[in-house]
Amino acid sequence: MAESSSSEVKDVSDDNTLTLVDFLEEELQLESDANAVLGPSDDKNCTYNRGYLQRQALYACMTCTPQDSPSSKPAGICLACSYHCHEDHELVELYTKRFFRCDCGNSRFNGKKCNLEPNKTEENEKNVYNQNFRGLYCFCSRPYPDPEDDVSDEMLQCIICEDWYHTRHLKSQVPPETNYAELICGSCMDKLPFLNHYLGLAVSPTSNNSKDNKEDINIEVDASEGTSSSNVLSDNKTTEEPMKIDTQEKTSDEEKRPSLEGKECSQNEMAVINSIPSNEMNSVVTPVSKVDECKLENSRTLDRTEESATFWPSNFRSALCCCTKCQDLYAKHNVPWITDEKDTVQSYEGIGKETHKNSQYEAGLEALASLDRFRQVEAIQNYNDLKSNLSDFLIKFVRQKRVVKKEDIDEFFTDMQARKRQKVGTPPYTCH
Repeated sequence: MAESSSSEVKDVSDDNTLTLVDFLEEELQLESDANAVLGPSDDKNCTYNRGYLQRQALYACMTCTPQDSPSSKPAGICLACSYHCHEDHELVELYTKRFFRCDCGNSRFNGKKCNLEPNKTEENEKNVYNQNFRGLYCFCSRPYPDPEDDVSDEMLQCIICEDWYHTRHLKSQVPPETNYAELICGSCMDKLPFLNHYLGLAVSPTSNNSKDNKEDINIEVDASEGTSSSNVLSDNKTTEEPMKIDTQEKTSDEEKRPSLEGKECSQNEMAVINSIPSNEMNSVVTPVSKVDECKLENSRTLDRTEESATFWPSNFRSALCCCTKCQDLYAKHNVPWITDEKDTVQSYEGIGKETHKNSQYEAGLEALASLDRFRQVEAIQNYNDLKSNLSDFLIKFVRQKRVVKKEDIDEFFTDMQARKRQKVGTPPYTCH
C-alpha cells in the first residue's frame, strides 16, 4: 500500500508539473482569447453614449432581471457596467451581439440607475433580445452550463439570430472547425429563402481538403481563415448529385461553363454559375463580372435537408448579390448587414487582438530584461521556489484525497510571506 501511495503521488506530480514556459504559453493563450472578445470594449466607460455599436461584448444580470419573474424584461449591459454597476451580481456572459445599446439603468432595471451614465432613455427601441438574455440557449432552451445535462457538447452561434446551439441539435453533421467560418441555423435558413440560391457555396459536412485526393475536385473557396472547399450541385434535370470535376478530362457540360482557371470569373461567381441549368447556359452572358443584373435572376434554389443548419466559408458574404433589389430584400428580412464583412465575429476579434498587441507575457519579458543579471537569476529562483513549495503543499491533498479550498490557498501564501520575511536582510549571493 505504501508503494502504491508513493507511486500515485509521483505520477500526479510528474503529470501535473507546470514549467515556466508552459505557464507563460497557457497564460498567453488565455489572454489572447480574452482580448478577442473584450479587446475592443472599454472597461471603464459605459458604451451607451456611443449608440448602437456594430458589435460589442454584452452581459445579462440575473440579479436585476431574474428570469423567473414575470414582470422583469430581458436586458443587456456593457463590459464597464458589468464591473462598476453589477460587480457582485449573477451575470450571464452573452459573448457579442450586434447593434445593441447598453440597457443598464433604464426602465428594465426597476429604478436602479447606472453608476457610469445615470441619464439614459427609458428604452432602447432598436435593441433585439433573444432567450440568451434569460440565460437560455439552443432549441432546447436550456442554460449553459446545464447541470442536468451530462453530455459533453460544443455550442455554436448562428450569425443571423445570434443564439447558441448544441451541435447535436443542429440536425446537420458539423464539418471540421477549420473548414468553415460561420453557421446559420435551420430556423434562420427557413426564414431567409434567398440563401438557398447560394447553397453551392456552403461547406459540405464531408468536405475534404486533402491535396492527395485527385479523383474528385470540388470548387474551392478561400481557406485562409478557416474555410473549406464546397460541394456545388449540378442542375442536370435527371440527377441532383454534386458536380464532379475530373482532373484528367472534362465533360461536355463542363466545357460549356467558364474555366475555373480563367481570370474573368471569381470562384464565388462560379458557384452561382454552376447553379444554372446546362441547357440555359448559352443564354447567360459571361463573364459574370460584366453582368449588371441580379445574380439570383439567372440561378435557381438548391435543395437542403429540412430544418438543417448550414456552414459557410469566410468569404461567402462577398459572394452575395449587392444589387438594389437584393439590398431591399435584405432590409425586408431585417438582415441589411449580411453583406458586411465587418459584421463578422472574426473581424471583431481581429480588432480586439490588434488593440492589445503587447501581452502580459511580453510585458513580463521586458520587465525581466530590465533587471541586472543577479536579479534575473533571483526572480527565476523565486519562481522555482514557489513551484516547489506549491507542489509539496498540494501533494498533501492528493494523499488525503481532500478538496483544496480558498482557506488552504490563503494559508499557503501566508506561510510563504512569513518565510520571505525571514530572509529579508540576507544577501542572495555570498562573495568569497
